[in-house]
Amino acid sequence: MAVRRKLVHFWQQRNSAESVLLDKFSINNASFAVAWLAYVFKVTPNQLSVASGVFSLCAFVIALGWPAAELTAPLLWIFACAQTAYLLDCADGQLARATGQASEFGDLLDHGIDVGASTLVFGGVFAFLYRHFSAAGAPETADLSLLVGFLFLLARSVRFFAWQKFSYLYGDKEKGVRREPSATHHILVSLMDHQMSLFGIILFLTMPAVGFMLFVGQAILLGTAYLRYFVRAWRIHKDSLPGED
Repeated sequence: MAVRRKLVHFWQQRNSAESVLLDKFSINNASFAVAWLAYVFKVTPNQLSVASGVFSLCAFVIALGWPAAELTAPLLWIFACAQTAYLLDCADGQLARATGQASEFGDLLDHGIDVGASTLVFGGVFAFLYRHFSAAGAPETADLSLLVGFLFLLARSVRFFAWQKFSYLYGDKEKGVRREPSATHHILVSLMDHQMSLFGIILFLTMPAVGFMLFVGQAILLGTAYLRYFVRAWRIHKDSLPGED
């Protein structure tokens, strides 16, 4: 019962005012239930992490192997695999903390798979769009798919690595100088959220132009966040230097 209480507590935290708004209204809000089922069936957190990577790989295989002439079915299957992968990714950390199985290796495995999974899913999406628009006789839109996909993946990857390194090197130092996040901050974080990117996949079914605009906007926001980590790190570094006499 102690494990279940801890998982319910994690669920309450996810739905608090501090969590990303989209997490309260997405399928990943059920991750605590997945973690509980994994505990009941003796599935380890690392096995959940690997399963998350497998579903992301499935999304990539669908993107490369599905007939390019179709659009709705492959994008929906990619979306379903990506959501399942993200659900498992949310559950693995909760299970590890609730059962006392958290470890440095598990953390490395989880975050390593996160980067690979994101690249497989969204790289697959834009590769499929390139195939689809090429088959539909729209080479300019096909080329745009590759360009937007490259910029988006670049921005998401570098932002993730900068965030990881910043948290490791400066996280404790920043706690004493950082202000309470504003409403604007929460909105921008929600716009950069993984769930918003997954929603962008659905946009391509009816409004491809809007889908492209969403991913371009996310690339700009993620790239800006990447640069801000260096600015914040420099400010902390400068404040830590000895003052002049």
